[in-house]
Formats: sequence, structure tokens, C-alpha cells
Amino acid sequence: MKAFVKKILSHDAPPLIQFIKYGAVGVLSTFIQMAVFYLLACTVILCLNSEDAFLKLLSYFNIDSKSIVVNISDSTRAWRAAFATGIGFVIANVFCWIMNRLFVFKPGRHKWYIEFFLFFSTALIALFTGIAIQTVLIKFAGWTTSSAFILEIVSSFAINYIVRKFFIFKG
Repeated sequence: MKAFVKKILSHDAPPLIQFIKYGAVGVLSTFIQMAVFYLLACTVILCLNSEDAFLKLLSYFNIDSKSIVVNISDSTRAWRAAFATGIGFVIANVFCWIMNRLFVFKPGRHKWYIEFFLFFSTALIALFTGIAIQTVLIKFAGWTTSSAFILEIVSSFAINYIVRKFFIFKG
């Protein structure tokens, strides 16, 4: 059993296991990004409107959300959401790079600092693509912040996996 766990956690795990590990790291990174996003969205960078699903979630825990609801234009809300997303992105991606390097992909295709630069560059491209989608959905389609944020995460995940697996790490 110990050898099996060691094999799964190694860089030489079969492709399906590698994808599952990537997904697990992605889920943890996403949780970190979402936690930072919602912490900021509820305290410092208020960007949730009264229809936001996150506020309904808070109500199930008897948390009063009236003080965190803002009545601002969709344009301002979109910019604030993008800013909160960006801060969460940086924190989550430092964690993600470390975990991917340790448990998912084989490092060594590039020197660590080039790898880090490429990792973040790819993530930034995915982030800006996702934020553009998020902003359009909030500003022009009237989506809730949370719904648009979820779509931003899904699009970023797909872009990041493909580029990281085939261009940044050794597979």
C-alpha cells in the first residue's frame, strides 16, 4: 500500500492519475481563490448585488448580508469583481505552482524561475480571458457576480491544464 501511494504521489504516475492530481490541486487552488475573492467581495472590495447566489448561501447560515450588498452600477461592480479576482488569482497561483511542481508535473524542462514565469504568464492569459468573459457577462448580460466568476474559473482551468502539461513542465 505504501508503494502504491508513493507511486501515485510521484511524478511518474500514469496520465489518468496525473490528471486527477492536477484536478485536485486545481480544486484546492480554486477554493483558495474563491475564499480570497469572497473575503474581499464581502469586506474591502464590495461587489455583490442583492441577487447574488453567495448571499443566499450566507442566509442559510443565518448570516446577515445587508451590510455587504452594494447598490452600484454593473460597470463598477464588474471592475471591483475583476480586482478581487486578480488578488485571489495571485495567492492561489503561487500555491498551485508549488503543488504542481511537487506532486503533478515533472519540473526541469526550464530553470525554476523561467518555469515560474511561464506558469504565471499562462495563468494570466487564462485569467484575462476569464475576466473578459466575466466582465461582459456582468456588465452587458446582467449575470450575478458569482455566476460569472464560476465561468471564469472553468475557462481558466481548461487553458491552464493544456499549456502547463505540454509546454511548461515535462509532462
